[in-house]
Amino acid sequence: MNIAGQRMHRAHRPTFAELYAPKLITVLREGYHFADFRADVVSGLTVAIVALPLSMAIAIASGVTPDRGLYTAVIGGFIVSLLGGSRFQIGGPAGAFIVVVALTAERQGVDGVILATAMAGVFLIALMASGISSSVVGTMAGQVIMQGFVGFSIPVSVRRLITMVPAFIVALSFNTMTAMILSQVVLSLVLPLPMVALVVLSSRKSVMGDFVTGNRTAFAAIAATVLIMLLNAVLIRQLLVS
Repeated sequence: MNIAGQRMHRAHRPTFAELYAPKLITVLREGYHFADFRADVVSGLTVAIVALPLSMAIAIASGVTPDRGLYTAVIGGFIVSLLGGSRFQIGGPAGAFIVVVALTAERQGVDGVILATAMAGVFLIALMASGISSSVVGTMAGQVIMQGFVGFSIPVSVRRLITMVPAFIVALSFNTMTAMILSQVVLSLVLPLPMVALVVLSSRKSVMGDFVTGNRTAFAAIAATVLIMLLNAVLIRQLLVS
């Protein structure tokens, strides 16, 4: 490889798909041989010796039959290995979940445990997506306002201090759970305001020029905005009734 090829290779930035694709796909692309399979079998059996009895013990402690623990261990281990992002990882049950699983199974039954697990996964994905989007939007908005409109910039450390201090004050002064719930309610009520502005401005060619949103994107944005406003109306009605 010549010098130009080496520079191009170093300058290559991985795409989103390359960064977040399961490691299983990467390994299969690079080549998976019998020696790799044999090593994986030995590793899997080693983990199974500990994980399977522990899964049955957790199932019994949670008030269900041992076979439920086996099903959970096999399916969970398969999903973790299939979607994992590391070449070397161990997936198995955690004894700390006995309290949560046992309490949920006692009050809501096994179906409640399954539903709660699914809801937790959906909430985790939504929380990650909202965290990434809010961080990106907040960073870009602050940077544009400070550098473009105001004409001066504030160091990153000072900006972070200004934004984090109110959160610490609220966390130390109020009940954490109550403050979190109230913050999410306020955020939900305020969220339609910037969404309406974004939909209106991004749909104007005089503002966006060649980057104006298409009909499908505008329709999806309008539908999401209307949905959030309807959900807020239901929330306000519930608060007024209660």
